[in-house]
Amino acid sequence: VLLRRSLKETWRKRNATYVLLAQTVIMAILIGTVFLRIGTSQTSVTRRQPVLFFTVINQGMFGALIVINSFPSERMLSLRERAAGTYHVSAYFLAKITAETVSQLPAPILFSCVVYFLVGFQAVASKFFIFMAFMVLCSLSATSLALAVSAIARTTDMAVTVLPMVRWHFPKRAPRTQVILHS
Repeated sequence: VLLRRSLKETWRKRNATYVLLAQTVIMAILIGTVFLRIGTSQTSVTRRQPVLFFTVINQGMFGALIVINSFPSERMLSLRERAAGTYHVSAYFLAKITAETVSQLPAPILFSCVVYFLVGFQAVASKFFIFMAFMVLCSLSATSLALAVSAIARTTDMAVTVLPMVRWHFPKRAPRTQVILHS
């Protein structure tokens, strides 16, 4: 029941989904034309690194900003239904996350299709699907982080303020034990 309700709510916001897809295509074309056909030779390695950086940041930011308003806008309804004993918090949370995940999948897939071929990465199907998988995982991880911040925050303003302060730690060449200890 909760999943159906969350999916209906996501379907009602389809104009926002269309805007997200348009933004995704525009950003993909922009990044793709800036780094148009950079090549696959050894000398183009330094030009491929910024492309990968911008694609990861782009998918992270768009994924996070889309869902940051998810929980604060429904907070009163969920608290009222929870107090009435209608369902457990875990059921609500799983339904919400499932609906948000389903609605987030088209954007990184579309982004990958445009950027990969404009930039001119290797035209090998397995490498393309690996790139697409990384873009989807990057978007979903940013979405998960934003959903966690959104669930903790009482208002949308608080969620938008707290989200950039969450530590995005990417250790460069740290020993494995150090990475585990600081996580």
